[in-house]
Amino acid sequence: MDTTNLFSSHAADPPRVIYVHGLFMSGHESLLLSRRLRRHDLRLERFTYGSRREEPERIVQRLAERLDVAPDMHLLAHSLGGLIALAALGVANGWNGRALLLGSPLGGSETARRLTRIRAGKWLLGQAGPWLCRGIEGPALQGRVAAVAGIRNCGMGALIGACRRPGDGLVCVAETRSPGLWPRLARTTHLGLLLDRRVAAAAADYFLTGHLAAPRRQGGAAGRASPGRHAG
Repeated sequence: MDTTNLFSSHAADPPRVIYVHGLFMSGHESLLLSRRLRRHDLRLERFTYGSRREEPERIVQRLAERLDVAPDMHLLAHSLGGLIALAALGVANGWNGRALLLGSPLGGSETARRLTRIRAGKWLLGQAGPWLCRGIEGPALQGRVAAVAGIRNCGMGALIGACRRPGDGLVCVAETRSPGLWPRLARTTHLGLLLDRRVAAAAADYFLTGHLAAPRRQGGAAGRASPGRHAG
């Protein structure tokens, strides 16, 4: 029996996506998101780090080294993870994937800045504090980095008056912007960006086609942030 082409009709390995979690997280919160992406033939792999205790520069280097080994992998990053991801892209060699940032305070977080004014808050944020306060301006990767921001303003940032509308309760929409990068809007909270099925569907479509549509809910609307719609 000729087995030369026995597996020729099988699909290639599914595209891989590295998930970079945020502050206080471990990566396990992406379980539901991973299952939803798998339905679109995307395989999610967790990149874990000590968000409070590990030096961000060291985390960035570890992620960049992983991308150097697999330059075609996509990146899906939440909150602080988006800052880590963009910094890693600035030093990675030959990366050729796409990156999607969910609720990442690229312009710095007012919630973090307020927390660092008190000793307990500064301790709480740990090594991540300075990065969250100042944000990051990522490399110029036109068309290969996109963002989604939540607009259900329910969370600690809203409670202490640091996150004004529109925002996700922790990060304001205005804080998720950077030059050349305007987020799509989703009617969900900061953590909800990881749990919302329409955000997952939009992420899958982006990784597979390069087009990021605004996540939509039945009975509600979401869209793209415009210069005239900002917090503060």
